[in-house]
Amino acid sequence: MKARTGLTLIELAVVIAVAREKGRQTKCLSNLQQLGNAMDLYCDDYYGMLPGMDWVPKRKTWILTTDRGTWELALSVNKDGKVASLQISESYTP
Repeated sequence: MKARTGLTLIELAVVIAVAREKGRQTKCLSNLQQLGNAMDLYCDDYYGMLPGMDWVPKRKTWILTTDRGTWELALSVNKDGKVASLQISESYTP
């Protein structure tokens, strides 16, 4: 019996699907990083205020309302004052 040396079409399709998903994840992470950098620069220029957002003291979150929806952004800050995590949830309800 001859030894198999290549990939079957199904194996190749799976490899391509995994690669595409990893590409999407990388693009999303890059976009979030750029958004974070832009917001950091904006805060530096405008005395620590975030663009177009309202602070909700009871929930300790920022609310961003646009024509495409409303998002709630919860920032977790470490002891050094740097953002440790950012959680974004869509469809905020007060």
